[in-house]
Amino acid sequence: FCRWNIFWPEKGYSYMLSDTSPEPTGSFDNGTPPGEGPLLEELDIDPQAIVAKVMRVVVPLKTDLESAVKLAEADFWGPLFSVLFLIFSLVSNQKATVSWPISVWLCGCWVVSAVLRLLGREDMVYSRTLSLVGYALLPLALCNLLVAPIPTGVATFFTTLLRLVSLVWSSAAVLIPAALVHVSTTPRGKRGLMAAPVVLLLMFFATMSL
Repeated sequence: FCRWNIFWPEKGYSYMLSDTSPEPTGSFDNGTPPGEGPLLEELDIDPQAIVAKVMRVVVPLKTDLESAVKLAEADFWGPLFSVLFLIFSLVSNQKATVSWPISVWLCGCWVVSAVLRLLGREDMVYSRTLSLVGYALLPLALCNLLVAPIPTGVATFFTTLLRLVSLVWSSAAVLIPAALVHVSTTPRGKRGLMAAPVVLLLMFFATMSL
């Protein structure tokens, strides 16, 4: 035992021979030890910010520069809840499985982000694209729930019109904040070209409910 008592300190493992527990190395500002704070704070969830972003998506035409900057901030939990809401609207109508919308959201946003960055929008990183597109799926989910009670083949014109309105609504929820944040740095000739991949991705989500 004496040999090990000399060997371990020389190798830097003397703490393994100590009978005392190490003290915590950090704490929150309110004195709460790490790992014992509120659950929302631990998960980095801000309900007020999520509700504010949802309201901007619901009324995209009233989005100003300040709210556009907040909506363009990268967020994960709010868009994830929005995607789960879309999945619920699709699965309840037996239109898609759970994994398919999530895969399209993750992979499609990566492609859209890459295309936008190639076109000059260096600010549209993957996390920001995930956030904007995720929140913009709310109108499509609401449309799916409204169309669900209507029997197939009945009021086809009404359902088609409702789906077109929801697609325009979702596109505006993404394009208006993205345009307001960096409108001065975006080349005017490329603005329509930059909108194309976003609209195509939203159209793909819209076709899932057909």
